[in-house]
Amino acid sequence: MSEPVAQGADTGRAGLRVAFVLLGIGDLAGGGGAERFFTDVYARYLAQGRRDRDIAFIADPLSVGHLRRAGCLRADTPVIELQRRAAVPDALGYAVQLLRMAHRGQFDILHVALLSRQFFPCLWLWRCLPRARRPALAVNVVDCTLAHTLAFPASISGAEQRKSYWMHRLLFRTVRCDGIFTWYRALARWLDAHPASGRPQVRTADHCFVDTVRFRPAAAKDPVVVFAARLVPVKQPLLFVEAVRLALQRAPAAFSDWQFRMYGRGVLHAQVRAAIADAQLESRIELGFCPDLAAELSRSRVFVSTQDYENYSSVAMLEALASGNAIIARPVGQTAAFVEHGENGLLAAQDTPTALAEALVQYVTRPQCHERYARRSRTLVEQVHTFDNFSRDLESFWSAVRTRVPAA
Repeated sequence: MSEPVAQGADTGRAGLRVAFVLLGIGDLAGGGGAERFFTDVYARYLAQGRRDRDIAFIADPLSVGHLRRAGCLRADTPVIELQRRAAVPDALGYAVQLLRMAHRGQFDILHVALLSRQFFPCLWLWRCLPRARRPALAVNVVDCTLAHTLAFPASISGAEQRKSYWMHRLLFRTVRCDGIFTWYRALARWLDAHPASGRPQVRTADHCFVDTVRFRPAAAKDPVVVFAARLVPVKQPLLFVEAVRLALQRAPAAFSDWQFRMYGRGVLHAQVRAAIADAQLESRIELGFCPDLAAELSRSRVFVSTQDYENYSSVAMLEALASGNAIIARPVGQTAAFVEHGENGLLAAQDTPTALAEALVQYVTRPQCHERYARRSRTLVEQVHTFDNFSRDLESFWSAVRTRVPAA
Protein backbone atom coordinates (compact mmCIF):
# COMPACT_ATOMS: atom_id res chain seq x y z
CA MET A 1 0.00 0.00 0.00
CA SER A 2 1.61 3.27 -1.10
CA GLU A 3 1.57 6.17 1.32
CA PRO A 4 -0.19 9.49 0.63
CA VAL A 5 2.03 12.57 0.49
CA ALA A 6 1.00 16.17 1.09
CA GLN A 7 1.23 18.19 -2.08
CA GLY A 8 3.26 21.32 -1.47
CA ALA A 9 4.36 20.38 2.05
CA ASP A 10 7.92 21.34 3.00
CA THR A 11 9.36 18.05 4.21
CA GLY A 12 12.93 19.33 4.40
CA ARG A 13 12.61 21.57 7.40
CA ALA A 14 14.65 20.96 10.50
CA GLY A 15 13.03 20.96 13.92
CA LEU A 16 9.98 19.48 15.58
CA ARG A 17 7.65 17.67 13.16
CA VAL A 18 4.01 17.57 14.23
CA ALA A 19 0.99 16.17 12.38
CA PHE A 20 -2.55 17.17 13.31
CA VAL A 21 -4.96 14.33 12.51
CA LEU A 22 -8.71 14.55 12.00
CA LEU A 23 -10.76 11.48 11.10
CA GLY A 24 -14.49 10.84 10.86
CA ILE A 25 -15.59 14.48 10.52
CA GLY A 26 -19.23 14.75 9.46
CA ASP A 27 -21.35 17.55 8.04
CA LEU A 28 -20.30 20.78 9.76
CA ALA A 29 -23.46 22.76 8.96
CA GLY A 30 -24.58 24.45 12.16
CA GLY A 31 -21.52 23.51 14.21
CA GLY A 32 -17.91 22.39 13.99
CA GLY A 33 -16.20 24.80 16.37
CA ALA A 34 -13.38 22.40 17.29
CA GLU A 35 -12.82 21.38 13.67
CA ARG A 36 -12.65 25.03 12.57
CA PHE A 37 -10.30 25.88 15.42
CA PHE A 38 -7.69 23.26 14.63
CA THR A 39 -7.72 23.89 10.90
CA ASP A 40 -7.15 27.55 11.80
CA VAL A 41 -4.19 26.52 13.99
CA TYR A 42 -2.71 24.63 11.04
CA ALA A 43 -3.28 27.56 8.67
CA ARG A 44 -1.55 29.96 11.09
CA TYR A 45 1.52 27.74 11.30
CA LEU A 46 1.66 27.50 7.52
CA ALA A 47 1.39 31.28 7.22
CA GLN A 48 4.23 31.83 9.71
CA GLY A 49 6.61 29.65 7.69
CA ARG A 50 8.79 28.97 10.74
CA ARG A 51 11.69 26.62 10.06
CA ASP A 52 11.77 25.24 13.60
CA ARG A 53 8.32 23.69 13.20
CA ASP A 54 7.19 21.34 10.41
CA ILE A 55 3.42 21.09 10.78
CA ALA A 56 1.32 18.70 8.70
CA PHE A 57 -2.40 17.98 8.51
CA ILE A 58 -3.72 14.44 7.98
CA ALA A 59 -7.35 13.57 7.28
CA ASP A 60 -9.52 11.02 5.52
CA PRO A 61 -11.19 11.94 2.21
CA LEU A 62 -14.69 12.44 3.63
CA SER A 63 -13.38 14.71 6.38
CA VAL A 64 -11.39 16.75 3.87
CA GLY A 65 -14.53 17.20 1.78
CA HIS A 66 -16.61 18.36 4.74
CA LEU A 67 -13.88 20.72 5.97
CA ARG A 68 -13.49 22.30 2.54
CA ARG A 69 -17.22 22.67 1.94
CA ALA A 70 -17.53 24.42 5.31
CA GLY A 71 -14.70 26.81 4.39
CA CYS A 72 -12.39 25.44 7.08
CA LEU A 73 -9.75 24.28 4.58
CA ARG A 74 -8.90 26.19 1.44
CA ALA A 75 -8.61 24.18 -1.78
CA ASP A 76 -4.89 24.96 -2.04
CA THR A 77 -4.05 24.09 1.59
CA PRO A 78 -1.62 21.14 1.66
CA VAL A 79 -3.17 18.07 3.28
CA ILE A 80 -1.98 14.49 3.64
CA GLU A 81 -5.15 12.73 2.51
CA LEU A 82 -5.44 9.12 3.60
CA GLN A 83 -6.55 6.63 0.95
CA ARG A 84 -9.66 4.48 1.04
CA ARG A 85 -9.30 0.82 0.07
CA ALA A 86 -12.30 -1.05 -1.35
CA ALA A 87 -11.66 -4.31 0.48
CA VAL A 88 -10.51 -2.82 3.79
CA PRO A 89 -12.69 -1.17 6.49
CA ASP A 90 -11.87 2.53 6.59
CA ALA A 91 -10.77 2.59 10.24
CA LEU A 92 -8.36 -0.31 9.72
CA GLY A 93 -7.02 1.07 6.45
CA TYR A 94 -6.40 4.49 7.98
CA ALA A 95 -4.73 2.88 11.01
CA VAL A 96 -2.29 0.99 8.78
CA GLN A 97 -1.38 4.13 6.84
CA LEU A 98 -0.87 6.19 9.98
CA LEU A 99 1.27 3.50 11.58
CA ARG A 100 3.43 3.17 8.48
CA MET A 101 4.03 6.92 8.43
CA ALA A 102 4.84 6.82 12.14
CA HIS A 103 7.23 3.88 11.76
CA ARG A 104 9.07 5.60 8.93
CA GLY A 105 9.82 8.53 11.19
CA GLN A 106 7.86 11.16 9.29
CA PHE A 107 6.71 12.85 12.51
CA ASP A 108 7.87 13.46 16.06
CA ILE A 109 4.33 13.95 17.40
CA LEU A 110 0.99 12.72 16.12
CA HIS A 111 -1.61 15.10 17.56
CA VAL A 112 -5.18 13.77 17.46
CA ALA A 113 -7.10 17.03 17.21
CA LEU A 114 -10.57 15.60 17.74
CA LEU A 115 -11.25 12.09 19.00
CA SER A 116 -13.56 9.84 16.95
CA ARG A 117 -14.23 6.10 16.89
CA GLN A 118 -12.18 5.78 13.69
CA PHE A 119 -9.00 6.45 15.67
CA PHE A 120 -9.21 3.48 18.00
CA PRO A 121 -7.74 0.78 15.73
CA CYS A 122 -4.69 3.00 15.26
CA LEU A 123 -4.47 3.93 18.94
CA TRP A 124 -4.70 0.31 20.08
CA LEU A 125 -2.05 -0.78 17.57
CA TRP A 126 0.26 2.03 18.64
CA ARG A 127 1.98 -0.20 21.19
CA CYS A 128 3.11 -2.51 18.35
CA LEU A 129 5.61 0.11 17.19
CA PRO A 130 9.09 -0.09 18.74
CA ARG A 131 9.12 2.59 21.45
CA ALA A 132 12.36 4.08 20.12
CA ARG A 133 10.80 4.46 16.64
CA ARG A 134 7.33 5.71 17.30
CA PRO A 135 6.35 9.37 17.51
CA ALA A 136 4.79 10.76 20.64
CA LEU A 137 1.01 10.43 20.71
CA ALA A 138 -1.01 13.43 21.87
CA VAL A 139 -4.79 13.62 22.10
CA ASN A 140 -6.87 16.75 22.34
CA VAL A 141 -9.99 16.73 24.55
CA VAL A 142 -12.51 19.42 23.54
CA ASP A 143 -15.72 18.19 25.17
CA CYS A 144 -16.57 20.73 27.86
CA THR A 145 -19.16 18.39 29.42
CA LEU A 146 -16.73 15.53 29.94
CA ALA A 147 -15.37 16.37 33.39
CA HIS A 148 -18.91 16.55 34.75
CA THR A 149 -20.13 13.34 33.11
CA LEU A 150 -17.02 11.43 34.19
CA ALA A 151 -17.64 12.49 37.78
CA PHE A 152 -21.43 12.00 37.59
CA PRO A 153 -22.28 9.38 34.93
CA ALA A 154 -25.92 9.39 36.01
CA SER A 155 -26.19 12.99 34.76
CA ILE A 156 -25.60 11.99 31.11
CA SER A 157 -28.47 13.18 28.92
CA GLY A 158 -28.69 12.46 25.22
CA ALA A 159 -26.80 10.36 22.70
CA GLU A 160 -24.08 12.95 22.12
CA GLN A 161 -22.96 13.02 25.75
CA ARG A 162 -23.20 9.24 26.04
CA LYS A 163 -21.02 8.71 22.96
CA SER A 164 -18.39 11.17 24.20
CA TYR A 165 -18.37 9.64 27.69
CA TRP A 166 -17.73 6.09 26.48
CA MET A 167 -15.16 7.10 23.85
CA HIS A 168 -13.09 9.00 26.38
CA ARG A 169 -13.43 6.35 29.07
CA LEU A 170 -12.12 3.86 26.49
CA LEU A 171 -9.27 6.22 25.63
CA PHE A 172 -8.22 6.82 29.23
CA ARG A 173 -8.42 3.13 30.17
CA THR A 174 -6.91 1.39 27.14
CA VAL A 175 -4.68 3.76 25.14
CA ARG A 176 -1.16 4.67 26.19
CA CYS A 177 -1.10 8.32 25.18
CA ASP A 178 1.97 10.45 25.82
CA GLY A 179 -0.04 13.61 26.34
CA ILE A 180 -3.57 14.96 26.76
CA PHE A 181 -4.20 18.60 25.84
CA THR A 182 -7.37 20.35 26.99
CA TRP A 183 -8.75 23.71 28.07
CA TYR A 184 -10.62 22.36 31.07
CA ARG A 185 -9.09 22.48 34.53
CA ALA A 186 -11.92 20.32 35.88
CA LEU A 187 -10.91 17.55 33.49
CA ALA A 188 -7.25 17.90 34.47
CA ARG A 189 -8.24 17.54 38.12
CA TRP A 190 -10.31 14.43 37.32
CA LEU A 191 -7.39 12.88 35.43
CA ASP A 192 -5.08 13.67 38.30
CA ALA A 193 -7.39 11.74 40.62
CA HIS A 194 -8.05 8.96 38.06
CA PRO A 195 -4.84 8.62 36.03
CA ALA A 196 -5.21 7.55 32.41
CA SER A 197 -3.39 4.55 30.98
CA GLY A 198 0.32 5.27 30.80
CA ARG A 199 -0.02 8.38 32.99
CA PRO A 200 0.28 10.89 30.13
CA GLN A 201 1.33 14.51 30.40
CA VAL A 202 -1.89 16.49 30.98
CA ARG A 203 -1.78 20.18 30.10
CA THR A 204 -4.46 22.86 30.10
CA ALA A 205 -4.34 25.81 27.72
CA ASP A 206 -4.77 29.26 29.20
CA HIS A 207 -5.44 30.91 25.83
CA CYS A 208 -7.44 30.60 22.62
CA PHE A 209 -7.44 32.73 19.49
CA VAL A 210 -9.67 33.93 16.66
CA ASP A 211 -9.24 35.66 13.30
CA THR A 212 -9.38 39.33 14.32
CA VAL A 213 -9.22 40.49 10.70
CA ARG A 214 -12.29 38.63 9.51
CA PHE A 215 -14.14 39.18 12.79
CA ARG A 216 -14.09 42.85 13.70
CA PRO A 217 -16.66 45.47 14.77
CA ALA A 218 -18.47 47.56 12.19
CA ALA A 219 -18.22 51.33 12.36
CA ALA A 220 -21.85 51.47 13.51
CA LYS A 221 -23.59 48.93 15.73
CA ASP A 222 -27.26 47.91 15.63
CA PRO A 223 -29.49 47.18 18.65
CA VAL A 224 -29.33 43.42 18.08
CA VAL A 225 -28.89 40.54 20.54
CA VAL A 226 -27.45 37.35 19.00
CA PHE A 227 -27.70 33.74 20.15
CA ALA A 228 -25.58 31.45 17.95
CA ALA A 229 -25.22 27.76 18.80
CA ARG A 230 -26.37 24.30 17.83
CA LEU A 231 -29.97 23.84 18.90
CA VAL A 232 -29.23 20.93 21.23
CA PRO A 233 -29.94 20.39 24.94
CA VAL A 234 -26.45 21.32 26.21
CA LYS A 235 -26.70 24.76 24.53
CA GLN A 236 -30.05 25.47 26.25
CA PRO A 237 -31.72 27.53 23.48
CA LEU A 238 -35.11 27.24 25.24
CA LEU A 239 -33.60 29.02 28.25
CA PHE A 240 -32.68 31.93 25.96
CA VAL A 241 -36.26 32.18 24.66
CA GLU A 242 -37.58 32.21 28.23
CA ALA A 243 -35.04 34.85 29.32
CA VAL A 244 -36.07 37.10 26.42
CA ARG A 245 -39.74 36.67 27.33
CA LEU A 246 -39.04 37.67 30.94
CA ALA A 247 -36.84 40.62 29.96
CA LEU A 248 -39.49 42.02 27.58
CA GLN A 249 -42.14 41.52 30.23
CA ARG A 250 -40.14 43.43 32.82
CA ALA A 251 -38.91 46.37 30.68
CA PRO A 252 -40.86 46.51 27.40
CA ALA A 253 -40.05 50.16 26.71
CA ALA A 254 -36.30 49.62 27.11
CA PHE A 255 -36.34 46.96 24.38
CA SER A 256 -38.61 48.78 21.93
CA ASP A 257 -35.82 49.18 19.34
CA TRP A 258 -34.03 45.89 19.99
CA GLN A 259 -34.08 42.72 17.90
CA PHE A 260 -33.21 39.17 18.97
CA ARG A 261 -31.69 36.75 16.47
CA MET A 262 -31.10 33.04 16.99
CA TYR A 263 -28.79 31.20 14.59
CA GLY A 264 -28.40 27.43 14.65
CA ARG A 265 -29.65 24.00 13.69
CA GLY A 266 -30.25 20.90 15.75
CA VAL A 267 -32.66 18.46 17.32
CA LEU A 268 -34.46 21.18 19.32
CA HIS A 269 -35.29 23.34 16.29
CA ALA A 270 -39.01 22.50 16.30
CA GLN A 271 -39.26 22.97 20.07
CA VAL A 272 -37.52 26.35 19.90
CA ARG A 273 -39.85 27.52 17.13
CA ALA A 274 -42.84 26.33 19.16
CA ALA A 275 -41.60 28.11 22.30
CA ILE A 276 -41.20 31.36 20.37
CA ALA A 277 -44.75 31.00 19.06
CA ASP A 278 -46.19 30.09 22.48
CA ALA A 279 -44.59 33.21 23.98
CA GLN A 280 -45.94 35.29 21.06
CA LEU A 281 -42.43 36.45 20.23
CA GLU A 282 -42.40 35.75 16.47
CA SER A 283 -42.06 39.49 15.80
CA ARG A 284 -39.19 39.86 18.29
CA ILE A 285 -37.08 36.69 17.91
CA GLU A 286 -35.83 35.75 14.44
CA LEU A 287 -34.86 32.07 14.15
CA GLY A 288 -32.57 31.15 11.27
CA PHE A 289 -29.25 29.73 10.19
CA CYS A 290 -26.10 31.52 9.02
CA PRO A 291 -22.95 29.45 8.24
CA ASP A 292 -20.71 32.52 8.50
CA LEU A 293 -21.57 34.97 11.27
CA ALA A 294 -18.85 37.53 10.53
CA ALA A 295 -21.23 40.11 9.03
CA GLU A 296 -23.94 39.55 11.67
CA LEU A 297 -21.59 39.77 14.65
CA SER A 298 -19.84 42.83 13.30
CA ARG A 299 -23.07 44.86 13.61
CA SER A 300 -24.68 43.26 16.67
CA ARG A 301 -24.16 44.69 20.14
CA VAL A 302 -24.71 41.70 22.42
CA PHE A 303 -23.94 37.98 22.28
CA VAL A 304 -25.76 35.72 24.74
CA SER A 305 -24.69 32.22 25.77
CA THR A 306 -26.94 29.96 27.79
CA GLN A 307 -25.06 26.68 27.47
CA ASP A 308 -24.44 24.22 30.27
CA TYR A 309 -21.09 23.50 31.95
CA GLU A 310 -18.74 25.85 30.10
CA ASN A 311 -18.25 28.71 27.62
CA TYR A 312 -14.46 28.53 27.48
CA SER A 313 -13.17 28.00 24.75
CA SER A 314 -16.26 28.66 22.61
CA VAL A 315 -15.32 29.62 19.05
CA ALA A 316 -18.62 31.46 18.62
CA MET A 317 -17.97 33.53 21.75
CA LEU A 318 -14.43 34.34 20.58
CA GLU A 319 -15.86 35.54 17.27
CA ALA A 320 -18.37 37.71 19.14
CA LEU A 321 -15.59 39.18 21.31
CA ALA A 322 -13.50 40.02 18.25
CA SER A 323 -16.56 41.66 16.69
CA GLY A 324 -16.94 44.04 19.62
CA ASN A 325 -19.97 42.44 21.25
CA ALA A 326 -20.74 42.66 24.92
CA ILE A 327 -21.25 39.16 26.33
CA ILE A 328 -24.04 38.01 28.61
CA ALA A 329 -23.68 34.46 29.88
CA ARG A 330 -24.51 31.97 32.57
CA PRO A 331 -21.86 31.78 35.33
CA VAL A 332 -20.60 28.30 34.44
CA GLY A 333 -17.14 26.71 34.25
CA GLN A 334 -14.29 28.99 33.18
CA THR A 335 -16.57 31.51 31.47
CA ALA A 336 -14.86 34.31 33.40
CA ALA A 337 -11.85 33.86 31.07
CA PHE A 338 -14.02 35.46 28.36
CA VAL A 339 -16.51 37.50 30.38
CA GLU A 340 -15.10 40.02 32.83
CA HIS A 341 -18.22 40.96 34.74
CA GLY A 342 -18.89 44.67 34.42
CA GLU A 343 -15.97 45.17 32.02
CA ASN A 344 -16.95 43.54 28.73
CA GLY A 345 -20.29 42.08 29.68
CA LEU A 346 -22.31 40.53 32.46
CA LEU A 347 -22.45 37.14 34.14
CA ALA A 348 -25.95 36.30 35.34
CA ALA A 349 -26.13 36.59 39.13
CA GLN A 350 -27.67 33.11 39.33
CA ASP A 351 -27.99 30.22 36.94
CA THR A 352 -31.68 30.85 36.11
CA PRO A 353 -33.76 32.34 33.26
CA THR A 354 -34.81 35.15 35.60
CA ALA A 355 -31.20 36.11 36.37
CA LEU A 356 -30.32 36.01 32.67
CA ALA A 357 -33.31 38.26 31.94
CA GLU A 358 -32.11 40.67 34.66
CA ALA A 359 -28.68 40.82 33.01
CA LEU A 360 -30.28 41.66 29.64
CA VAL A 361 -32.33 44.43 31.24
CA GLN A 362 -29.27 45.75 33.08
CA TYR A 363 -27.27 45.94 29.87
CA VAL A 364 -29.95 47.59 27.75
CA THR A 365 -30.82 50.20 30.40
CA ARG A 366 -27.18 51.29 30.80
CA PRO A 367 -26.24 52.55 27.31
CA GLN A 368 -23.32 54.49 28.79
CA CYS A 369 -21.52 51.14 29.24
CA HIS A 370 -21.97 49.82 25.71
CA GLU A 371 -18.87 51.27 24.07
CA ARG A 372 -16.64 50.40 27.01
CA TYR A 373 -17.82 46.78 26.93
CA ALA A 374 -17.23 46.59 23.17
CA ARG A 375 -13.69 47.96 23.46
CA ARG A 376 -12.76 45.54 26.24
CA SER A 377 -14.14 42.55 24.30
CA ARG A 378 -11.96 43.48 21.34
CA THR A 379 -8.93 44.05 23.59
CA LEU A 380 -9.22 40.53 25.03
CA VAL A 381 -8.71 38.93 21.62
CA GLU A 382 -6.05 41.41 20.54
CA GLN A 383 -3.91 41.18 23.66
CA VAL A 384 -4.83 38.07 25.69
CA HIS A 385 -6.44 35.37 23.57
CA THR A 386 -4.00 35.57 20.67
CA PHE A 387 -2.41 32.95 18.45
CA ASP A 388 1.04 33.77 19.85
CA ASN A 389 -0.15 33.09 23.41
CA PHE A 390 -2.03 29.95 22.41
CA SER A 391 0.91 28.60 20.40
CA ARG A 392 3.16 29.02 23.44
CA ASP A 393 0.70 26.90 25.46
CA LEU A 394 0.62 24.30 22.70
CA GLU A 395 4.36 24.17 22.09
CA SER A 396 5.10 23.89 25.79
CA PHE A 397 2.82 20.85 25.76
CA TRP A 398 4.54 19.41 22.68
CA SER A 399 7.96 19.82 24.30
CA ALA A 400 6.82 18.00 27.43
CA VAL A 401 5.22 15.21 25.38
CA ARG A 402 8.24 14.75 23.11
CA THR A 403 10.56 14.09 26.03
CA ARG A 404 8.50 10.99 26.94
CA VAL A 405 9.52 9.14 23.74
CA PRO A 406 13.20 8.30 23.10
CA ALA A 407 14.64 9.76 19.89
CA ALA A 408 15.13 7.33 17.02
